[in-house]
Amino acid sequence: MEATVVGVAGLASLFSTCISCFELVQRGRYLGKEYILLETKFANQRLRLLTWGRACGFVDSDIYDERFGDEEVRPCIEATLIHLITLFNDGKELKMKYGLKPDQPRPNVLAVASSVLDALIPPNLPITTKLGQKIHEFRDRMSRTQKNATFANTVRWAIEDKLKFTELVQHLKDLIDDLEGLTKWLGIPERQRDMIRCEVESISDISALEIIEEARWGKVDAVSDAASLKLWKLRDRYLESEQGNRPANPDQSPQGSVYSKDIEWDDMANDAQNQLAVAVDCHYQLLYRIFCQHEPTSVFLDPPSYSTRNNNYSQWVVLDTEHPAGEPKALHLCGRRAIPDLDAYLTQNCQLLFVVFKNYRCCHDWDQKKESGSLAFDKSVYLSSADLCSALRNLSPRLTHLPRLPDFQPRMELQAPYLWYYHLEKLLSIELNDLSAQAWKSQGVKTLMDFISESMAEEYSIVEALLSRKVISWVYLQYLFVG
Repeated sequence: MEATVVGVAGLASLFSTCISCFELVQRGRYLGKEYILLETKFANQRLRLLTWGRACGFVDSDIYDERFGDEEVRPCIEATLIHLITLFNDGKELKMKYGLKPDQPRPNVLAVASSVLDALIPPNLPITTKLGQKIHEFRDRMSRTQKNATFANTVRWAIEDKLKFTELVQHLKDLIDDLEGLTKWLGIPERQRDMIRCEVESISDISALEIIEEARWGKVDAVSDAASLKLWKLRDRYLESEQGNRPANPDQSPQGSVYSKDIEWDDMANDAQNQLAVAVDCHYQLLYRIFCQHEPTSVFLDPPSYSTRNNNYSQWVVLDTEHPAGEPKALHLCGRRAIPDLDAYLTQNCQLLFVVFKNYRCCHDWDQKKESGSLAFDKSVYLSSADLCSALRNLSPRLTHLPRLPDFQPRMELQAPYLWYYHLEKLLSIELNDLSAQAWKSQGVKTLMDFISESMAEEYSIVEALLSRKVISWVYLQYLFVG
């Protein structure tokens, strides 16, 4: 077992140095979309590291979790933080390997890093340990850098080669992944996700949120997921109500282009806030799910289409050899803004008590293919909150009438037309009114019931009108049966 050489306060100092190293890279010097996205990915990693440190108590706190004194965990955290610092300490490597170029003068951040190590770590630390070897290597590299009079310590860096810089961002992500994994058992991820959500919640600029969302890195990206939910509050829900559930047209809808300038975003955001009273407690979100015989089921944040301008990696196209100059036909139905991992998305956005799936069926028959809007065949409710399910189950013993309520469980999907609600609507309304309105509302029960009532209002009215005449059509025959 490696010796523990740095106290918990020393971990905080190393962490502070890591955050300072991120400031060595100059941002905002390029207007191209690819550079903006790459810089945003870099900034997102900094946010991940900063919120991780805050969750650990390394920022503005004199009280540290004693569990960081674990002799197996702490040396690993030390080594990872030191490795992160070393990514920024070699000017030649930053230029040749990571595609950065010298920019503006900068205070001697890495010299500070060296002094931090000198103050925290004994100079006679045995080199036989892995941590000792890493620290000695770091000191040697710092010494060579200063002796060769390179400018790594005195300048800020700007991106020159985006492909090479991507490798640096990947290394940073991997190291931060390691830090999060090392502290998972301490309950750090939960606090970190809350902090990321609060940081993103403070952003009201729709264009900035779009960039953060598009700068997703991998299947699990807490920062991007938080931005997606914030966009739903500020824009997507507003657009859904304005467009009357019509499919998005890439040429007309603001969702068609991340940098669309034909919409007054600020005015729309203000309008959305005024009309929807955007709040932190967003109980549910509308998502778009596509079923395909030849591809895995996929979930998107935006309405799907067959547009070949979608630029989505999963939307294969078929070329017409007889008309090569014509626009190619899209093979798969899909949207632009995919959710690659629904569980991770719901874990990050834990205030979502349920999500509503608008379900689509992908059609590959060119003779029968219809507009994407007509391919939506139903909606369903996916329960994600254990507290909501518990509150719903508490209704069951109170209602002894048929049909029985579903056995509400997390990850359960409620299918339209929700016949249990249709037959018990009046009793459910009475039951909810007799209980504490605020308590039930906070658990989302009222929100769920209101959604079902509003989404099914038209169909329920048709059924009632038919039954009042003592007739029914085959389409609504199931309404006659009580389970």
